[in-house]
Amino acid sequence: MSMQAARAFHERIKSDASLARKITELGSKLTDDDMVRFAKESGFECSVDDLDALGMELASEIGESDLDQVTGGAGPADAKDINAAKIKGGISSLKISALTAKGT
Repeated sequence: MSMQAARAFHERIKSDASLARKITELGSKLTDDDMVRFAKESGFECSVDDLDALGMELASEIGESDLDQVTGGAGPADAKDINAAKIKGGISSLKISALTAKGT
């Protein structure tokens, strides 16, 4: 059930510009506990472990264009950057989802 909530929260991040903005405004200060808090405030009961597991699944989907958006168009990310993000995975992948959400 919690993984379903984590997936639903991820979909909300992608579709709710206001929520995505709240997440991205914290920048590097955003913690895993903040992500759980945002999920709960949005009506989704999931744990750090649930969000981390989902993030690991999402890490394999991170592409160069996603990372280019995260860098603010400063230039395309190279393969090394993409692989680093994929290896880091976890909740960091959800943060990238927020950064690349439409309307942010």
